[in-house]
Amino acid sequence: EIHRVLDRAAELGITVYPEIDFPGHAAAFVEAYPEFLCPTNSNSVPAKERLSNANQTEILCAANPDLFPFLTGILDEVIEIFRKPEYFHMGGDEVPLGIWEKCPLCSEKMKVEGLGEKELLAAFLKQYAAYLEEKDITPIYWCEYPSLKISDRAIAQVWRAAVGKSYLKKSLKAGIRTLNACGDYAYLNYPEYPGMCKSAWMPLLPLKKVYNYAYLPPALTPNRDLFIGGACTMWTEEINEEAIDEMLFPRLFAVSEQLWTKKDRFLLPSASNSPSRRRAKNCKPKSTRPLNAMLLSPTILGPNTRLTAATPMRLFRLPHRKKDNRLLSFITNRDKVPCFKSFPAGFSSMTPKTAVLMTKRRFLSSPPETANGSRQLCLKKE
Repeated sequence: EIHRVLDRAAELGITVYPEIDFPGHAAAFVEAYPEFLCPTNSNSVPAKERLSNANQTEILCAANPDLFPFLTGILDEVIEIFRKPEYFHMGGDEVPLGIWEKCPLCSEKMKVEGLGEKELLAAFLKQYAAYLEEKDITPIYWCEYPSLKISDRAIAQVWRAAVGKSYLKKSLKAGIRTLNACGDYAYLNYPEYPGMCKSAWMPLLPLKKVYNYAYLPPALTPNRDLFIGGACTMWTEEINEEAIDEMLFPRLFAVSEQLWTKKDRFLLPSASNSPSRRRAKNCKPKSTRPLNAMLLSPTILGPNTRLTAATPMRLFRLPHRKKDNRLLSFITNRDKVPCFKSFPAGFSSMTPKTAVLMTKRRFLSSPPETANGSRQLCLKKE
């Protein structure tokens, strides 16, 4: 199954790489191999409570002499399955402090080597990264302590929302190659609109907020050589499969525009005088019911298209009201069938160079009829 994913991704010009998150997020791991917990941490959280416990304490014992040989066996297998990926994510996030210092093995290691718990985590990740680099694989890790450099080649991925900007600054100034994926702007599993199903702790992430986020603030441009780029994430543990398209689009388009498009060509919601904004005003539908749509042009990204920073893309968002914000489906000319059976009649096919996200409500009182009798949505393309 993984090879099928890799083969399809290669056709689309997409790089796939795995993440094996150590030493934290190890609840499932230590359920199967409890011997790799710290001796003083064996009864931390009952298994039945782990899925609902936000502060999981199941972290691996960093001083266990049998741990790393066991982990390298896992890494070797995953690397082989993924056909020696160019990148490999090591994880390293959300390792709670206070557990290793109580462990007789870890506390002794920290005492002998003069380390604190943060430095012990860095030492663990350095060993992890060195193993990957020996195989000519670039390691990536979640940036928890931006001043701790893992290696010259490793990439730190900033994600914590509250400290994202300061962590990005500290990481770059420490000479660390850095990738920005700040959660409050790049976590597409966060709901876009009020009323969408979500966990209580999740903030809203509307399209405008995604569009206006500067992945590399102007003040940090002197460190541009170390800035790898930006990323967005879709964590699916609380997302129904049927809602994936609705959560990804149109916000994924906004992320793409932020990272790939020159700033003078932005269609920012606040940039009312920009040329793109003025052109978009000409696309308003002739109807009292507003249209909520995204137009990707001049070409659909088909199976033989390779995405690069030079891929010509333009993004349009038309005026809408809040009650029309429930997006329904993402349609391409390659997949001419909608994702939902309730999709309005008349929109089952698109013109060859149009990809549109549409709402549940009717867009036009009478969509234009084409020569073959089907009704298609027509918007101007740049």
